[in-house]
Amino acid sequence: MNTDTPDRKIILNGADFCALRQLTLEIPSFRGDAMNQLGWTDEIDTFLRKLVRSAPRNIDPESRVKVVLTDDLYIDAPPDRPGPTSALAANEELVRYAPRAAAAVWPQLLAVTWDRLGALEAFYRTGYREPEIVAALASLTAAVSSALGTPE
Repeated sequence: MNTDTPDRKIILNGADFCALRQLTLEIPSFRGDAMNQLGWTDEIDTFLRKLVRSAPRNIDPESRVKVVLTDDLYIDAPPDRPGPTSALAANEELVRYAPRAAAAVWPQLLAVTWDRLGALEAFYRTGYREPEIVAALASLTAAVSSALGTPE
């Protein structure tokens, strides 16, 4: 299989990644039938939380986070958490790897989480306002669709 087609990379700007990180950490609050039907599993949940936590806490909005998709069937944990002084400056890029299975359901799981939280509760829990979350979700959905070669 040619790994260059589709591009197989999810590329997010720092601002979107930060909003998605906070929303991803809320996914476990909504475990249940709706999430299970989308493909949620304990392994995917754990992987996504470790993925977003593996990035430095301080990420410049102009930096990039690239998630390269793999065909691995097993979900390995991303690197350990960065040190508290780690940062991702403008124009820097962080690269992580994720199984297609986890990436494929990530936008859907976040959409359910966002829907269940609502704008006000999402702001209380994440610190991000509705326009920021909606833009980040749209960016992730488009990037995942492009990486997987599927329509949005």
